[in-house]
Order: sequence, then structure tokens, then C-alpha cells
Amino acid sequence: MFTVRAADSVQTLTRNVDALMALPEMPKYKGDLARIRKLGPAKLLKAVHFEGGYDGAWLVNFDLSVRDEPAFLRAIDELRALYDAHGLKDCRISIYKVIAGRSDFTHLAVIAAPSEARMAVYMDTLTEPWEADWLAAAAKLRSVVRNGIYKEITP
Repeated sequence: MFTVRAADSVQTLTRNVDALMALPEMPKYKGDLARIRKLGPAKLLKAVHFEGGYDGAWLVNFDLSVRDEPAFLRAIDELRALYDAHGLKDCRISIYKVIAGRSDFTHLAVIAAPSEARMAVYMDTLTEPWEADWLAAAAKLRSVVRNGIYKEITP
């Protein structure tokens, strides 16, 4: 499990966190969480390509080492066109660049689907020739460090 906080700027993010930490219930919540969680490294990411997500989305996250960001973002535009042409218009692509924190990757790519069924359709495309061709072409631009499938649990 991981936590994501989002805002349109780092300044807004900081103000939001300050407001959250000032809530009277926060010491109790933090104490409750401290008994059941282990904190990992924190990272600050900035969207460099953002299509958004869905409430309750199913997500595939790819931690990537990107070698040429401008070329990779052009390749993402090509992937978007491929998704649109192959019935995946509702699968949203977002790319985030790590700008601070400890990390063994440079970028996070997120594919968001509105439901588990649509995520299953997306996963099935990973073996389609058009997707395999895109993945092979993009391999020179990035390396996958790790990936995973997640369910967004907040409304």
C-alpha cells in the first residue's frame, strides 16, 4: 500500500499537507497508523504527461529509468494514438518525473483504467503485436525497474 498526495504545485501540496496535519484528529490517526505500517522512502514527482485517473481506478505502475525524456514523451503520444485505435480510449496514461527523494528510478508511468474489467482488457493487449512493437521501440528509451497492479481505494 502506498499513499499519494496530489496538487497543481509543490506550494499547494505543502499548504494542503499543513492543513491536514493541523486537524485535531491527526495525532490519533498517526498513532493508529504507526502501529501497523512501515514507512518507505518519500519521493516528490512532477507530472510531465497527465491524462488523469478515475475514482476507484485500477492502475498499472511502471517505475522506469528513462534515458531520453523528450523522445520518451513523443513515444507516449504514439502509444496514446495506438490505445485510441485499439479500443483503449478509457485507459489513461500519466508520466511523472522524480524531482526529489530517494529513488532507483527516474520516472513513474501510470496506466489508469476505470474498472477491473477494463484493466483486464488492457493487460490482454500487452501480448498484441502492435503493443509488442511499441514496447520494443521504446526499449531504447527506457528500462523497467519494477511494475505492479494496484486498486485505488479512496473515493
